[in-house]
Amino acid sequence: MDRALRLLALLPEQRRLRVTDVSRELGVAPSTAHRLLSTLAHRGFVTADVNTRTYRTGPAFWALTTAAQPADDLSVRLRPHLRRLSERVEETITLIVLDGLFCRFISGVRGARPLRTIVRVGTVLPCHTVSGGKALLAELPPRKLRALFAGHRLLPMTRRSIATLNELSDELETVRELGYATNIGESEDGITAVAMPVRRPDGTALAAVAVSAPTTRIGAVPTRALLDPLQEAVSRIGDDLLAEASSL
Repeated sequence: MDRALRLLALLPEQRRLRVTDVSRELGVAPSTAHRLLSTLAHRGFVTADVNTRTYRTGPAFWALTTAAQPADDLSVRLRPHLRRLSERVEETITLIVLDGLFCRFISGVRGARPLRTIVRVGTVLPCHTVSGGKALLAELPPRKLRALFAGHRLLPMTRRSIATLNELSDELETVRELGYATNIGESEDGITAVAMPVRRPDGTALAAVAVSAPTTRIGAVPTRALLDPLQEAVSRIGDDLLAEASSL
């Protein structure tokens, strides 16, 4: 148990670990290091990259650490924007960041309507099943996208989840053309979400803002009544981030 806990403590520091790294850091034989990593991978605390033979943080790790930590600086700074957007569209708003093959929901505001989606703060989901995840994946160059998923199969959440990298690549091309990403029952049956990326002053994607609601209410195709407020919100966030950077 002590070795496993020490290994978990190494993950945020080094992000990617090899069996030899674990063996050296913990002072154990490579066979023992491999066994520890395999156990953590089985439980979802690490994921293995078969091409580079490295291990990185997995969904169970982030679900545990995110739930245990207070909202980080980004979620605190952007929360007023999320609240204003939620008040305008009366739906649930979430702030999502990409972490490898997964998405972390780091902030959210519950919608005002009686029938609404839940606020998923602390949740970790496969990035290809989430609108915010797809909005951020669409920002990656094709080569980096292939490298990210190399050696990994796409984990489904529902029968509508994207199943292959080719399907995902086609979907991301559509996202780039439209300027937004959707999730139509791909992470949870009966829920539709639409998301757009939040950009740093240099134009790179920092996070994604998503609007989610029951599919029965907003349908499978987002209307301008949702897209326009969402676009205005991410634009205002970008302006604020630029102003912050300029004042430093």
